[in-house]
Amino acid sequence: MPRVKAVLISADRLKSFVERIEKLSEERDAIGSDIREVYAEAKGVGYDVKTMRKVMAERKIDPADRDEQEALLDVYRHALGSNSYRAVAEQFGISKSKLHRLVPKNETGTGEIETASSGSAGEGRETAVEGSPAPALASIQASA
Repeated sequence: MPRVKAVLISADRLKSFVERIEKLSEERDAIGSDIREVYAEAKGVGYDVKTMRKVMAERKIDPADRDEQEALLDVYRHALGSNSYRAVAEQFGISKSKLHRLVPKNETGTGEIETASSGSAGEGRETAVEGSPAPALASIQASA
């Protein structure tokens, strides 16, 4: 059977702690509501809230740590090459999610997109454009 430590509880002190926590929780909720209103206002005048939230998160990070993270991201992006989903999505001006729907990951799951010049999926197709993701995005590049 576990031992129970005998402690004298001061009801007034306990009540004080509970009331302080309740007050701080109410203030936190009010501040959260104010922040949501500011984001809604920014969205109303055309700012992208998702990007603003990323900026806010980045500003909380120490500049040296942020520079290190960005350098590592650049290394990873470079390692993925120009056929990464992100690079191709930017090239065609479409979202990454739309690109994933159009061109599923290759069989190795590396995240690289097979292109007309790099793989068999687009070879022999008249609609494939050299260097474009084949065959789904060939028509997008042809119209771009």
